[in-house]
Amino acid sequence: MKLPIERMVELEQKFQVTIRGATADVDAEYGPQVTLRGELTAAAGTLDEDLRIMATVYNAADEVVGMNEIQVSARGFVGVEPFQLLIPCSDSYGPAVRVRLYLRSC
Repeated sequence: MKLPIERMVELEQKFQVTIRGATADVDAEYGPQVTLRGELTAAAGTLDEDLRIMATVYNAADEVVGMNEIQVSARGFVGVEPFQLLIPCSDSYGPAVRVRLYLRSC
């Protein structure tokens, strides 16, 4: 099942990057988890600092049921960085219904 993704565009603008092509799917085969994929791009081709791509998964009551993050190094960045996050989710509070995707400096 595909989930809607809420991006925090203000943070992307702050770090001068864009998250493109993001998709989030619920995968119940290995327990409740969300697979999130996308690309981090920078028009300048470089990052000013190391960044963390953060993902938080919510249920219908707006409770957090899962989260994960991945770090992108400024040193190895070449203008685009594809990413995939596997986000284990608690099934005790109901199914995942949306994902928030945002950035943070390391």
